[in-house]
Amino acid sequence: MISFLTANLQIFSTHGAIVVRIFIKIANFECMIVMNVSEYVAPCGKLALGEIDGRLVMCDWLREPRHSRIVLRYRCGIRYGDSALLALAGVELDEYFAGSRRVFTLPLAPVGTAFQRSVWEALAGVEYGATLTYGALASRLGRPSAARAVASSVGANPLSLFIPCHRIVAAGGLPGGYAGGLEAKRYLLELESGRMCR
Repeated sequence: MISFLTANLQIFSTHGAIVVRIFIKIANFECMIVMNVSEYVAPCGKLALGEIDGRLVMCDWLREPRHSRIVLRYRCGIRYGDSALLALAGVELDEYFAGSRRVFTLPLAPVGTAFQRSVWEALAGVEYGATLTYGALASRLGRPSAARAVASSVGANPLSLFIPCHRIVAAGGLPGGYAGGLEAKRYLLELESGRMCR
């Protein structure tokens, strides 16, 4: 059993290592859930990968980390270092960035509200190389007037790339926001469109 503090947690990268900074707010509790966390260096930015019990639960950009929200959803402890699943995630990401993988095969376990999970499931259905607007995604969900709520759920996606929120763009073909930054989003869209010279 691991003791973990409910806290404002910040995870960031420095000199090639993941560093955790915890600002304690509430008394500690006992938890039996442990998230294994490792770093992946992509051509367009650094990512923190997290897995619990053999399922991927986090793929978050270190540029604009939201790990505290993801970790606190699980009320879990953190162990830094690789695991079999995280190593496999790295292999699949390598293949994706090399242009030889279009579909990820790892088991995913994102945590969110029922509405968020429905949005993420719809995101998973947007095929490699395709894009969709927030409004079109809302229509796919049968909620054409809920584009803003859909956009908020897209922004809360805890599994960037594996749940492809980069394929959702603003109206008029503008890229829209992205946790990894607009340059990373453009990089991913160009990679998938085949326009990128590798």
